[in-house]
Amino acid sequence: MTEKQTLKLLYKELSPYIIPEIKGTLYTISDIIALACREGGSKVVKLLGKGLDIDVILGNFLGDSGHGHSIYQIDDRSYLPWIKTGAWMHLGESTKKCIEVLEEKRRFLEHKGYNARNMGYADFKMAVFCAYNCGQGNVYKALRSNQDPNNRTAHKNYGREVMRLSRLIEEISQAQAIGGEDKTSEKEFKQGTKS
Repeated sequence: MTEKQTLKLLYKELSPYIIPEIKGTLYTISDIIALACREGGSKVVKLLGKGLDIDVILGNFLGDSGHGHSIYQIDDRSYLPWIKTGAWMHLGESTKKCIEVLEEKRRFLEHKGYNARNMGYADFKMAVFCAYNCGQGNVYKALRSNQDPNNRTAHKNYGREVMRLSRLIEEISQAQAIGGEDKTSEKEFKQGTKS
């Protein structure tokens, strides 16, 4: 399964769970799918290749050396009481928790004086995604030092990659909605060169 096919499948499977949770937030369906893809996308592709059911994969997903739970990789070192409830095994509940975690990161940054008005919408959203990956304290330290918050994340590109994937998912979903065909080649898709 190609990355593009995986994104289409994730869009189809996750959208019903994401739509009710993003109301009143700064996130789009594509943003949350991109985050899920960045957190567990490659592992999903491998498991689908083994013939496992998408519901089983998305709902019962461990990663990050056993610390990340669900496709959203909600960390038991930060959210252990929630993890212990077993709610992470249910796609709807883990989607809700993902949004709650993002909102926690957003509120922290806003409390520290960083927001969409003074950073710009896209840069602020990217900072929130970075905080999801490396913690809001690390992002705050980077911003306070006029550094790119991505520098504190896994592979030093987490927020940028989530934003790139979100744009590509949006392009794919718009092409499907109007009955068109997505013209992004697989090479362009993986390299993020399609504008």
